[in-house]
Amino acid sequence: MRQVSKHASDETCWIVVNGKVYDVTAYIDDHPGGAETILQNAGVDCTDEFMGVHSQEAKELLEKFIIGTVKPGTKKPAKAPAVVIDAAAAAAAAAAADPSVPLVTLQDPRERYALPLAVKQQLNHDTYFMRFALPSPRHTLGLPCGKHVFLCADIGGEGVVRAYTPISGDRDPGVLEFLIKVYWAGANPRFPEGGKMTQHLAAMKEGDTIDVKGPYGKFQYEGHGKYTLNRVRGRARYMSMITGGSGITPCYDVLREILRDPADDTRCSLIYANKHEEDIWLKQELEDMARDNPERFHLWYVVEEPGTAPTPITHGAGPGGLAAAAAADPAAAAAAAAPWTYSKGYITWDMMAQHLLPPQPLIRPSGSDQQQQQGGSLALMCGPPGMLEHVVVPGLSAMGYTAEQMVVF
Repeated sequence: MRQVSKHASDETCWIVVNGKVYDVTAYIDDHPGGAETILQNAGVDCTDEFMGVHSQEAKELLEKFIIGTVKPGTKKPAKAPAVVIDAAAAAAAAAAADPSVPLVTLQDPRERYALPLAVKQQLNHDTYFMRFALPSPRHTLGLPCGKHVFLCADIGGEGVVRAYTPISGDRDPGVLEFLIKVYWAGANPRFPEGGKMTQHLAAMKEGDTIDVKGPYGKFQYEGHGKYTLNRVRGRARYMSMITGGSGITPCYDVLREILRDPADDTRCSLIYANKHEEDIWLKQELEDMARDNPERFHLWYVVEEPGTAPTPITHGAGPGGLAAAAAADPAAAAAAAAPWTYSKGYITWDMMAQHLLPPQPLIRPSGSDQQQQQGGSLALMCGPPGMLEHVVVPGLSAMGYTAEQMVVF
């Protein structure tokens, strides 16, 4: 491992997975998850991280880059324990710190930080709201808009790592909030054991800790249409978003950042697909954003089976937590009981052409402010791989979007 540790840069990037050594230098800029994700794991054994978030196809692709194996008899390096930040000490330090200096929880993307569960609420049969406490009320997570984190846990003696995008952000100090869809054992015959991490999260009690690592991801939104994608800066005046199920969270992160700034004139459109109406996450928040920003945001739903949604899965305004259920909100209850006025069925190319924004050539940064103001189009997407591969990507291509204009979270 000493030799491997010397190869941890853009120029020479080696990783170790399951005792095999891979030289992935040539793949850094082609990595779908972004160059930073590889570089943050360069020169080390990243078996848990790689196996936890990659498909079988990616695991097979990795074999093209094998250059050797770890010396027989070499013990796998012990995982460093998660950083546990003493809450009292953190609060005292925060009180003494300069208020103008941000306090960041995720100081090192290679470290795991243990954060305690503060609030857990079951919203329906398979969805939980979970709020974890940061070291002090002044701390932010340190997660740029568009990035995600890894949640890490030892489950049955196995290191399990999964990627999640929070529904809170760095404008919500003191908290880290998620909506978690739980894949229960026995619910799907294709996956009889269910989701290891999601069932672990569902079983957590307030006060239990989860290890958090990050930030990760290839896309970062920087405001006023400016973004970085795979370490290349650009600007887009139009952002079309297509999501399915729990895949709404990264697009919600970007939408919230854009629409909270009245001076950000980026136009957005979202098609959000679900099986049932009651499966729609953040419904009230999305509809509030569409109502309050009619010139900047167009929202369209498609569900396989419309129905009533008496308890919307909602986040609420800011770090205060969940909004009131529809039963306690006459306006929300009336909206939930109203006839379904959106699409029924599945995403189609015609639907995409009708409800997404047209493609415009991307504009790269230059010395010309005028060129910066012209902008271009991006399509952001997150959802079931089959939906993206067989419908969304071909549909965007038919509309005229190029591969470099498509961002898959």
